[in-house]
Amino acid sequence: HIAALAVGAAQRALDESLAHASTATQGGTVIGEFQLVQAMLADIQVGVMAGRAMVREAAAKYHCGEDRRIAPSAAKLYCTEMAGRAADLAVQIHGGSGYIRGVPVERIYRDVRLLRLYEGTSEIQRLIIGGGLVRAATRAAASMKSSTRFLRSSRPTQPISTSSGATPSAWRMGSRASGRNSDRSTIDGISRAWC
Repeated sequence: HIAALAVGAAQRALDESLAHASTATQGGTVIGEFQLVQAMLADIQVGVMAGRAMVREAAAKYHCGEDRRIAPSAAKLYCTEMAGRAADLAVQIHGGSGYIRGVPVERIYRDVRLLRLYEGTSEIQRLIIGGGLVRAATRAAASMKSSTRFLRSSRPTQPISTSSGATPSAWRMGSRASGRNSDRSTIDGISRAWC
């Protein structure tokens, strides 16, 4: 919810900045013609697009039950931080007028700061994300360890003999150990024996 609000606020900051940059002049030149102003507009646009995609992905994962913790927290963290940067750039594009009450970007600048506090501060979101990642990695490592134990306990105890008569140790040592060139049937026989 807050992530989507942040994307909307950043989009409004971009819209206001584009309108200002296309009409305001500096030394007879429209400020939108200046490369650094264009770069600031581009940075806001990139943030808005990334934030919108992140919100949609987090919402889809939440809706299907795939991820109800890390993705929403990541979206909230990224989008609220991005909206703060977008508002700061919007004020910069507006110059001194961007800090005057009554100008929309001034209001956006004040409002988006609160978004980093609602529904858990940015620091709390980082703890949720980091803790969730560590827990998932720990579960994956434990699962891998238990499946490795299962594989070890399910190996055959008799030496494996293939249609060519080679054993796995002879196969591992190469063609000289088996006394002949290794061939595909040896590899296939070993693979079938382990499966």
